Amino acid sequence: MGRCIFAAASVFIIGHGDISMSVTAMKGGAIEFLTKPFRNQDLLDAIQLGLARDRARLEYQKSMVALRARFETLTSREREVMALVVAGRLNKQIAYEIGVSEITVKSIVPRSCARCGRLLCPIWPGWLTNWISPAKVSKPLGCI
Repeated sequence: MGRCIFAAASVFIIGHGDISMSVTAMKGGAIEFLTKPFRNQDLLDAIQLGLARDRARLEYQKSMVALRARFETLTSREREVMALVVAGRLNKQIAYEIGVSEITVKSIVPRSCARCGRLLCPIWPGWLTNWISPAKVSKPLGCI
């Protein structure tokens, strides 16, 4: 995993605020900018929103760890082929680019998807560029 990043949700409560202060706070990651007097329900709503965002972030991180573990089970050839599949290349194009037959590519793709699971398809283009050379993934269009 390497490094750990903690992103704390923040709610700003201020007695006298202006637009520039609220813009600065929101750009800094604030969930809500409340000026006094505020309703208790507004504060509770902001806290609930922060907790919901944190739960979603944690779920996403868990899925990325699981996906990374599955991705690590692929051979280097499978990674290479899947990177090109996700980049939107046809089997014929992939075969030509890596110097194998189209039948070989057709046999690698289902095996790789079976190892990684279907979880991989909706989020692969975004994280793939961080794990594989960006030159291989020029135009992520989706998965098979």
